[in-house]
Amino acid sequence: GLDPASKREVQRFLEELRAERGTTILLTTHDMAEAERLAARIGFLARGRLVAEGSASALKRRAGAPDLEEAFIRLTGETFSEPEEVV
Repeated sequence: GLDPASKREVQRFLEELRAERGTTILLTTHDMAEAERLAARIGFLARGRLVAEGSASALKRRAGAPDLEEAFIRLTGETFSEPEEVV
């Protein structure tokens, strides 16, 4: 991952690129706040398959969830987990 300042810089660049050129950008992230901020459409993958797709508000509505992270959990049946420490 990037440090917070670099992450903001990359996000700003992506927003400018999309606004200036109207181009499609494929962004992969586990950061639901980042996805909600940057993406017009979001896809949830589970076990290598697309299981849900739509705007952040549509995904939350479909899942009956208060936030995008909870929508992910409900629509995919998966949870976010911390990486295991290798000893």
